[in-house]
Amino acid sequence: MQPGELAQHEVLVDHSGPNGRMRGTLTFRARLVVRCKDDVSTARAQQVIRAAHRKKQRAAPQPQPLTVTSAGFLLLLTSISASEMAPEEVAETYRLRWQIELAFKRLKSGLGIDALPARDRELARSWLAAHLILGLIIDEAVSDTFTCRPSTPPRPGTQFSLWRMQAFLRDLLLSAIIGMSRLSQFENVLAEVIRCLTEPPRRRVSQFAQMRLQSAYRSPEI
Repeated sequence: MQPGELAQHEVLVDHSGPNGRMRGTLTFRARLVVRCKDDVSTARAQQVIRAAHRKKQRAAPQPQPLTVTSAGFLLLLTSISASEMAPEEVAETYRLRWQIELAFKRLKSGLGIDALPARDRELARSWLAAHLILGLIIDEAVSDTFTCRPSTPPRPGTQFSLWRMQAFLRDLLLSAIIGMSRLSQFENVLAEVIRCLTEPPRRRVSQFAQMRLQSAYRSPEI
């Protein structure tokens, strides 16, 4: 395969579980879509694999050759048939998965949506729906916040944090809906707003956050 070239294979996936304990059909049909990476991406991925192997202090001095070789390919497994989605569409759709993972990460870390307290199906659906509505309100508020240019920049050595902004809006909305547990906390909240919304620069800023923050400080066109 040449860099950028795509291939696909019909495969059978075994999901019998450890020692074949799963019941029912033990395999299902799927499609493996393979894209060959370029030399730069392959070398970078292989370097990451070797670094992770050294960090885990494996008994073998080097990772498995098949693991190193597979770093030169993007391997995608899908149950969608070739007649429904071409290999190129599968590869392009996969690019959206990072934004989906970030959305779930925000729902888990910011709203605690993974700590489902209900066992009843209808009660669980109501609990999840309420948290999803709250998440949508927070996202809308964050979008409105970053479209407005701040009157004063953050303190030197700090930057506005998208995650902290979402956490602050979550607490604000919950306080408006449920009420604050103690009114004496009100002045503390106001005094800590700026501190809660700023943090030291991270080693790697996400592309999404960087784009939003840069647009917030961009000078208006005349």
